[in-house]
Amino acid sequence: MNEIIPVTINGIRRSTSWDYAMKSCAEQALGHSILRATVTHPAYFDRGAVEETREAAIAAGFDMSLPEQMLMEPLAAALAYTRSDSRDPLRILTYDMGGGTFDVAYLERREGVIDMRAFDGNHLLGGYNFDRELVHWILKCLKERGRKIALDENSPEDRGRLARMLRLAESVKIPLASALTVSSMVEIRGRDILIDVDNKPIQINERISREQFEDLIKHHLEDAVECCLRTLKKAGVEAGELDEILLVGGSTYGPWIAESLLEAFPEAKPKLFNPDLCVGAGAAIYAKMVLPPLVQSKELKLILDVPDSSVLDMLNITGFVATLDDKPASNILKAVLQLPDGGVLEPVTLDKDGRFMFEDIELTEEEHNEFYLEIMDHKGILVIKHTFEIRYAPETTETSGFTTVLPRPLFIETIDGLFPLAVEGEALPAKCNQCFQRLNDNPNITLKLYQEQYSIGEVRIKNIPPEGGRGSFVELELEITEKNHIRGNAKVRTHEGKVVAQSKILVHLEMPEIL
Repeated sequence: MNEIIPVTINGIRRSTSWDYAMKSCAEQALGHSILRATVTHPAYFDRGAVEETREAAIAAGFDMSLPEQMLMEPLAAALAYTRSDSRDPLRILTYDMGGGTFDVAYLERREGVIDMRAFDGNHLLGGYNFDRELVHWILKCLKERGRKIALDENSPEDRGRLARMLRLAESVKIPLASALTVSSMVEIRGRDILIDVDNKPIQINERISREQFEDLIKHHLEDAVECCLRTLKKAGVEAGELDEILLVGGSTYGPWIAESLLEAFPEAKPKLFNPDLCVGAGAAIYAKMVLPPLVQSKELKLILDVPDSSVLDMLNITGFVATLDDKPASNILKAVLQLPDGGVLEPVTLDKDGRFMFEDIELTEEEHNEFYLEIMDHKGILVIKHTFEIRYAPETTETSGFTTVLPRPLFIETIDGLFPLAVEGEALPAKCNQCFQRLNDNPNITLKLYQEQYSIGEVRIKNIPPEGGRGSFVELELEITEKNHIRGNAKVRTHEGKVVAQSKILVHLEMPEIL
């Protein structure tokens, strides 16, 4: 079955039994197996963090072979929201704060296309920080009453106590968020969590108001607002031009989030938009928009790249046929396309990469255009058959596409330090070319790639002949795809222009260490 499940992994971690349970629950609910997932991640993740998130999904049993299966969370939220808001143009700031990460992005929708213009954020800011502030306040109150608390965060036993304190703090945030006034007091009670230096249990019995709590987390809220202001500055947009500020993520339920934004952006009222669900809903919409359907037989699989709807009356229909282990299918196979009016086009032979294309296919004015695609072997025997529809909708107000920009700048390390290759905010896809002169005769070259200050991979050229040594030139050609993937080539040329060595860029992503 060609089923896709939207998954939000708001952070980095290795796969656990919980991941397998998630896949199993989805399969039980749908009544059949799940092959693929669309996985969302914070926009401000570096490449290593994105790849670690993808690896977690693969370890959980999902096929993650397509780059389109990774999606930035602000885009997912915007895709969900714009389904119910027909304004065009529409200017949106997404404020996404979960338990441990914070993302902010500025997006515009014009003529049905969402343009992601700028990003900012803090991958170490979220509800967890608020919980810690409240825990520190409780400990301070107890110490002021003369209780000498034994709490060593390096001790496994005490780390367990600290974890229970954080859970207590999280439970207090809920009544604080729903308090009638900012001065209403909320009780904090905890038994058998802490002990004193004499190993005696300490009973927690404190009271705090929302006003006091907001004062504890004020600097975190101000940091988040600064991220918002930086994002608008990067996009070249004034705060008064915003149509909506979307509040996304569980932490935005707290009224202190909206209040901090109202103070900074009085003309744009923050809107809670299904904070727990909108990213997942947007991932499902995205999957329907861009992920090609997968049709599988006993030996082959067909991936068809066609839209569900089109504002154009003419388009190309392309696809890819592969074996079950993802190798290109034999080019003795042919694709046959039957049009909505019953006409059948000349068969197209698959190329060496297993791909085919039918060019300039016209859509009728009927709302639904039904096509029949058949894959035949050299004997004319049918091996795969697939029926699909493309809706012709020239006057649609629905989001029909999106563009994005590079969330973080890209550098290469040279003897003189980091040299910029692509700047933050550059529209994707983007290409860049740089030339460097060699200062040694080493037969191997390793150039490190950085995204902002983080090392993300290497360009390696091996077995360079002697004429490509000191004084020769290294030409680097990079492409950053619309999915923020990095690829390209490196060449070594002599002074005379002769190419003596070349290599594809090897981007070996460095996975972050999880403490």
